[in-house]
Amino acid sequence: MALLGQPRGAAVVPDLDHRRRVDRLETRHPPRDRAAPGPAHRLDAGVGDHHDVVGADVLSGAVVQLGHAIRAELAAAADPARAESMRAYLKSELPCHGIGNAAVRKLVAARLRGVALSAAEWERLIRELWDGAEYREERFAALSVARARARAYRRYAERPESLALYEYLIRTGAWWDLVDETAHLVEGVLVAHPEAAAAVLRRWAVDPDVWVRRVAITAQLHRGAGTDLALLADAIAGSVDDPDFFARKAIGWALRQYARTDPDWVRGYLAAHPELSPLSIREASKHL
Repeated sequence: MALLGQPRGAAVVPDLDHRRRVDRLETRHPPRDRAAPGPAHRLDAGVGDHHDVVGADVLSGAVVQLGHAIRAELAAAADPARAESMRAYLKSELPCHGIGNAAVRKLVAARLRGVALSAAEWERLIRELWDGAEYREERFAALSVARARARAYRRYAERPESLALYEYLIRTGAWWDLVDETAHLVEGVLVAHPEAAAAVLRRWAVDPDVWVRRVAITAQLHRGAGTDLALLADAIAGSVDDPDFFARKAIGWALRQYARTDPDWVRGYLAAHPELSPLSIREASKHL
C-alpha cells in the first residue's frame, strides 16, 4: 500500500476502488488538478499494515497537492464577467476569479470533507493557500480552511496558539474583507480561551498596525451579553486618536453592535467619551 501524502505527482492509494477512481480522474486533469486524499484518511499516517514514519517533506508535498486541488476548483468555477468588477470593488492588487465568498466556502468544505488533517497540516494548508495566492479567492479559501466546521478543525482554530497565525493573516491581508473574516477566527479563540485571548487583544489594541487594532476592536461583534466590556473599552481606547477611516469605523461598528444588547451602556459610553470621532459617534448611534 502507498502512503497518503506522497510527493507531488503520486496518487493516493487507500484501496483498489479508490485507485480506479484516481486513475479516471488523472486522465481528465493535469497534475495540478489531482484529487486530495480520499475520505476519512489522515495525511500523516500510513494505510493498511504499513507503519513507516512519513517525513516532513512528504507531508508538505501532500498539503501542497491539496492546495493545488483547491486552486484548480476555484479556477474552474471562475466567472470572468464578475472578476473585474469584484477586483475594482475590493481594490485588490491580486486578480479575482469572480467567485462569491459563499461559493468559496462551499467548495472548500466539499474538498475537506472526510480529510483528517493534523494541526500542523491544517496550518500548513492555510499558509500554502495564503502565501502562494495568485487570485484573491485563494486567500479567502485559506480563511475558509481556517473556519472549517469539522470538530477537529474548530479545535485547532480555537487554540490560543492559533492567534499567531491570525496575526500573520491580518498583517499580510491588510484590507477589510480579509481582516474582518479573520476577526471571526479571533472571536472563536476569545470565546474558548477568554483570558489568554484577552491578553493578546490588549497588546493588539495598541499596535501600530491599524488592521491589527481593528480586529482588537471588532473581535467581540457577535458576543452580545458575553461581551467583555473592559476589553472593548481598552480596544477602543487604543484607536481613539487614529484618523484612519477603518479604525474609526470599527469603533462605531463595535459600539453599534453592542447597543443591540445594552443600549444604555453605549449611551453612557458615548457621553463619557466626547473625544470619539464624529464618524464613530454617528455609527454607534444608528440604532439608539
